[in-house]
Amino acid sequence: MKKSLILALLLAGVVALSGCTTTGSSSSGGTEEVSQFLYYDFNDIVVPRDMKLKDSFVLGSGADRTGFLGFSGWVDARSLTQNTISNMQRDGWSLRFQFISPRTLLLFTKPDKFAIINITDNKTNTELEVWVAPRQDNVGLEKPILDTPTNSIPGDITIQEEGLTN
Repeated sequence: MKKSLILALLLAGVVALSGCTTTGSSSSGGTEEVSQFLYYDFNDIVVPRDMKLKDSFVLGSGADRTGFLGFSGWVDARSLTQNTISNMQRDGWSLRFQFISPRTLLLFTKPDKFAIINITDNKTNTELEVWVAPRQDNVGLEKPILDTPTNSIPGDITIQEEGLTN
């Protein structure tokens, strides 16, 4: 019992001392800071370097680029949410909607596109989904897609094809 207590205290001391050490750069030209964030398929949306790309589907180029990027990593979901909001705003995005919970949903817009960010806080990791599409304001929105006719039975929904454009 006494040996295990001494061993535990010794181990705790080593861990505490190792956390206090600092490393310096020996280069004479100054220090080079490595960015914590990377741009992937969209040049105005950054993702933490600690997140690993697990799924993607991106089409188009320039302002018409649209698609999905899926990431996974061991990052704090709350920090990821705050960093995403500040980085997106720094890159010219306007935050239009936020729902923050164990599953966070953020909606950002620019004059020519929008982005939906979904952050899911799992027990073992954090999932990040980035959806980006060009904005097509007022296209196909003249009439609602779903309409309940006046002579219908309550609960029936009729899908109308009017107002839809390709």
